[in-house]
Amino acid sequence: DTGQKIELENKGELAGYIHARDKEVVEYMDRLNILVRTMAEEINKIHRLGYGLGEEKEPAGGMGRDFFKFENDNPAVTIVVNPELNDYNKIAVSKSGARGDGEIIKEILALREENLFDKYNSENPEEPLEIKSMDIDEYYRDLIMSLGLKREEARGIAYSQALQMKQIDERRQEISDVSMDEEMANMLKYQHSYIANSRVINAIDEMIEIVINLIR
Repeated sequence: DTGQKIELENKGELAGYIHARDKEVVEYMDRLNILVRTMAEEINKIHRLGYGLGEEKEPAGGMGRDFFKFENDNPAVTIVVNPELNDYNKIAVSKSGARGDGEIIKEILALREENLFDKYNSENPEEPLEIKSMDIDEYYRDLIMSLGLKREEARGIAYSQALQMKQIDERRQEISDVSMDEEMANMLKYQHSYIANSRVINAIDEMIEIVINLIR
C-alpha cells in the first residue's frame, strides 16, 4: 500500500460502480426519502388532531399522537407505525371525539389528491424545477419512470460499449490475420528464390566441372 491516490473518474467498470453508488443511488434515495417523509409528516399532522375509539375530547385539539415514527435523515429505511397504535383503539379516526365521526380518516384519504410535491430537480434537490406541484401518485410515477429511463439508458450504453469492443476485436483480428498471410507469402517468396538460386549455383557447378574435364 503506497498511499498513492488513483484517479478513477470515467475510467472503467470500477468507476462506473463508484458513480452509481455515490450519485445515482444517492439521488434516488433522496427522492424516495422526500416521498416517505412528506407523506408521513402530512398524515401525522392530521392524526395528531384526532381521537381514538373511546377517547374523550381531552386534551382539546386531539391526542397529539403520531401515526408514523421515523428518523429524519433516512425515513424511507426507518419508517414504522407508531408502536402505541398496536392498541387499535388509539388509532385516531374521529376529529370531534363523537361516535361515528370518521373525519380524520377522510382527511388522510384526501391527501392523495393534494399537490404535496414539487418536481424534483436531480441537479439540486433543494431547488425544484419551475413546474406545477404533483400529488402522491404523480410524484411516485415520476420517480419510477425516471428510474426506468435511467435503467434503459444504462442498458443502451452498455450494449453500445459491448458492440464497440466486439468491432475493435474483430478489426484487430482482421489486421492480425492479414499480417500472418503476408508473412506466409513472404516466406514462400523467399523459399522460391532460394530454390531458384540453388538451381543456378548447381548449374554453374556442373558447367565448371564440364570445363575442367574438357581441359584435362
